[in-house]
Amino acid sequence: MCTTFTEHVRDFGPNCDPAGCVLPKLEQLLRRRMRQRNLLTAPPNFLGYSGITAWDAPGAFEDVVVDCYIFAFLDRLQGLRNQLRIRPNIDGLISRNAKHFLLERQKRYDPVGYAVFGNVEGAASDMVAAGELAAEGTGEGRLQNSSVLRLDQLAAAGELATTDRLRGLLAEAPDWAEVLQYLTSTTEEGQVWVAEFLRQLRAAGVVAVRVGDVVAAIAEQVREDWAARHAVPASQLGQEGEEDFGVVVRLVWPDTRAADQDQWEMLKRVVPEQIGRLERQQRVRDRLAKVFQELVRLVEAGGPSPPSQADLVRELGVPRETVSTDFSLLREVISGILPENPDG
Repeated sequence: MCTTFTEHVRDFGPNCDPAGCVLPKLEQLLRRRMRQRNLLTAPPNFLGYSGITAWDAPGAFEDVVVDCYIFAFLDRLQGLRNQLRIRPNIDGLISRNAKHFLLERQKRYDPVGYAVFGNVEGAASDMVAAGELAAEGTGEGRLQNSSVLRLDQLAAAGELATTDRLRGLLAEAPDWAEVLQYLTSTTEEGQVWVAEFLRQLRAAGVVAVRVGDVVAAIAEQVREDWAARHAVPASQLGQEGEEDFGVVVRLVWPDTRAADQDQWEMLKRVVPEQIGRLERQQRVRDRLAKVFQELVRLVEAGGPSPPSQADLVRELGVPRETVSTDFSLLREVISGILPENPDG
């Protein structure tokens, strides 16, 4: 049985049992990385796992560990084997792959949190370099959510500002309406504003603050205000242009009922079979099968136009975010059966 990530790559083969050795170690690594990025206390849907209530729920890590294993090992197996030819240990490379896996998931499913962290990290790093503040607890030379910023280096060490206090001071921060758009992505304007906000914290008597608390307070307000500013009318929910939803509907919606009948019958038979083979928790497979069954029902109801995302949300009674996640999986399943034809 392999005892390290390196041994797992070296011994990878048909008799290899990831669940028996490497997956528990990968889960430990993920938990550590997620704790560093304040993701263990964030909703799982920030990483695209909307079917999970919290990371401490039973079985919560099953899907994320498997997805990370695919990303960190399987998708890069040949490259990792090539590295074994020139170095005796590649545990560090795989650890970095796991870090990039979390970054990619957060960038896709929580773009606001990802962007705000980038703005806070950039602003604080520049201020550290300029001697305006000091940072403690950096990792690999970079700020992390767990890093502490000493805003007043002349003051005696004091307690860290609470998130509630940060929220209160954020409510008083000037130019919020103007900077909001620049905080939804990592920008120079966003970093300039964050730097000024950190100076305002110091002026308000805040001696030290945790990076993750600053990120959480700002990101929470950005999500709320940005969503309010760009709220979509209920009548237009089916026109949001979700890429995965649009692709799936286009693939299954027959252009000509008679000509496409054989293909349609094949999809009705094969898609549930493929869903059953997915390396996902049973409840995820069951929910995905229910979503496809409802899509089939709406298609066969014979409406004049394809069903919308709003139709699925209304009929299934589930959150729109969950339907979007399910259609991302459905797209993978159906695209493996039929070629995508954007013009079809």
